[in-house]
Amino acid sequence: MEINHKNKKIILPCFYWGPVSYYTAMTAADEVAVEMHEHFCKQTYRNRCRIATANGTLDLTVPTERTHQKQAMNDVKIKYDTPWQKQHWNAIESAYRNSPYFDFLRDELEKLYTTHETYLADLNIKINDLALKIMQIKKRIHLTTEYSATTSATDLRQAFNAKGAPANCTPYYQVFAHKFGFTSDLSILDLILEEGPESIKYLK
Repeated sequence: MEINHKNKKIILPCFYWGPVSYYTAMTAADEVAVEMHEHFCKQTYRNRCRIATANGTLDLTVPTERTHQKQAMNDVKIKYDTPWQKQHWNAIESAYRNSPYFDFLRDELEKLYTTHETYLADLNIKINDLALKIMQIKKRIHLTTEYSATTSATDLRQAFNAKGAPANCTPYYQVFAHKFGFTSDLSILDLILEEGPESIKYLK
C-alpha cells in the first residue's frame, strides 16, 4: 500500500518496535488510533522487529501463546518458556553498543527486557511510548475500544509488510553502513540509537 504521509487521521496496527515508516506516518498525522481488537496476525511487525547487526539484518520475534482460535490483538499473551528477553537484549546490545546513543538509553531500554508483561499489546504500547519520549514527540495516541472493518480514518492496519520490500526512508548514520550500505526501514530502535532526539528529522 502506498502510504500518504499527509493523512490527517490514521489508524495503525499495534507493533513491537515498529519500522521507521510506521513512525513517519504516525508523526505526520493529526489524529492517531492504534488498533487493539483486530485478529492477531503472525509473522508481522506485531510481534517482531528488524535490526541491523554485524552480520546483516536480524529479525527479533516475541513468542506468543498458541491457541486454536483467532485472538484479538489485546488478548494475545507473551510466552516465557524460552529466554527470549535475554536473547533480544543480547542481540540489541551486541548490534548497537557502539552507536552514539546506546549508553544514554541503555537503562531505559534494558528495563523492557527485565520485566514481564503478560500481554503483547501492553509491551508494544510501552515501547511506543518510550520511542516517542526519546524522540521528544508529543503525540496523543487513541487505543481502539472495538474492531470495525470500516473507518473514517486512513486505514494503515495492513500497510506495513514485514515480508515485502522495505519502504524508502531518509538515510541516517548506521554503524554497519560501511559493510552493507544504508539499510532502509529498520526498526525505530535502529534510528533512535543512532540519532536520539534528532530522529524526528528523519521521519519524512
